[in-house]
Amino acid sequence: MNHIDEISFGQLGCKLSTGTEVAAPSGKTIVAITVLAADQTITADSEDTDLWPDLVTLPVPQGVTIYGRFTNILTASANGAIYYFG
Repeated sequence: MNHIDEISFGQLGCKLSTGTEVAAPSGKTIVAITVLAADQTITADSEDTDLWPDLVTLPVPQGVTIYGRFTNILTASANGAIYYFG
């Protein structure tokens, strides 16, 4: 069963980064990005730039999780991050 509070934290699945651009599956959005590898830069398109800004080659330290609502994401390398869908 889906619960709205759990959906906002990625209950609808996740994907490991591939080093190429990843789009949210149809009907879903990327709600969190957890960086697994050092020296990652993230570029992400926001679902609503009035609430969440686009990320443009943002350097993110290993172990950090960024929350928002993103439609497309690109990381510096494969296996560098996990994307959670909501």
